[in-house]
Amino acid sequence: MNIVVYDLEVKNVIDKVKIGWGDKHLMGISVGCAYDYHSGDYLVFMDDNLQELVDLLNTADLVVAFNNIDFDNPLLAAEAKNQKLERLLRPDLPNYDMLVESRKGAGVDKFTGGFKLDAHLDATFGKQMLKTADGSEAPKMFQRKELGRLASYCLADVRRERALFESVWATGVMKNSSAPAHKVKTPQEVLRAAGFDVFNASLRDDALWELKPNQKVEKTPPLAPAAFREEEL
Repeated sequence: MNIVVYDLEVKNVIDKVKIGWGDKHLMGISVGCAYDYHSGDYLVFMDDNLQELVDLLNTADLVVAFNNIDFDNPLLAAEAKNQKLERLLRPDLPNYDMLVESRKGAGVDKFTGGFKLDAHLDATFGKQMLKTADGSEAPKMFQRKELGRLASYCLADVRRERALFESVWATGVMKNSSAPAHKVKTPQEVLRAAGFDVFNASLRDDALWELKPNQKVEKTPPLAPAAFREEEL
């Protein structure tokens, strides 16, 4: 079994004049970053290896992100077609979109404000875990050829999304500085529906990543949510 957390940044400014939020085919992808739980690696993808990101997501048992159903997934699907990649993105990815689950848990629709990633990070971990830049700065970094800074920003976002995901895995609760804390559908529920019995498993349990459908992981202590654990420093 594998879980992948990922995030994408765009090449072109979404100015709502030449390029609107619906124009995924015009945005381009400047950089994509991911955390692969099976290997334990953080990964960076650009034009030269975008196929590797598509393949990684296509073979994952759970694809985790924040707003990937409406943004990252269709953006990657459009760019894969633009680049005429040999293998395109599956339309039926096994998603765990934390924005979608947070809104569902709070009982609000997709047009309700106050559900940005920073609002969840602030309430869960404190202000030291807020995003390192605003997402609208990413295409400007690309156009200024600040590629190192851009990749660092994208990796920082993935690290924060991973921390939020691990908090939800451990607690089943989404916290939000703009709304009351609320229970959400857990990633364990999504995986169990796919045949993986992981309700008592920790994300630190090596046996989890060798799990096949219809197998069980023995009970282990739950993973305590933490922004930056000691072994990562």
